[in-house]
Amino acid sequence: MTIIATYVDDILLVSNDDKDMELFFTIMKKNFKVKIIKQPKVFIGMELNWETNLQLTISQKDYMEKISRAFGFNSDKEISTPMETNWKLPVSKDAINNHSEFRAYIGSFLYVSRYSRPVLIYLLYC
Repeated sequence: MTIIATYVDDILLVSNDDKDMELFFTIMKKNFKVKIIKQPKVFIGMELNWETNLQLTISQKDYMEKISRAFGFNSDKEISTPMETNWKLPVSKDAINNHSEFRAYIGSFLYVSRYSRPVLIYLLYC
């Protein structure tokens, strides 16, 4: 099985067939400048952890910490999951008044929820 993930000019190829990988890279090298990284640690902002049992774990912890700091959520307090009911996302009145900042905040979390943390959608729509 071969999986190809692309984003603009970044390509991640995962395969259990070496011949498929060689064929793909042969074709790509004929047309493009190609840099091959055997087991990349980062792909489009997602941290990749290659397990010894051929499993791939995706994380966006660094990105989540970065956007949390950028929007003033610097608390290191852990919470349990599933989250408590009727919890409201604390957003400053300044952020609500500044529509572009608020949209950037929600957009950042939508990005994370789409690719590696789908449970975050619950926070945004409750």
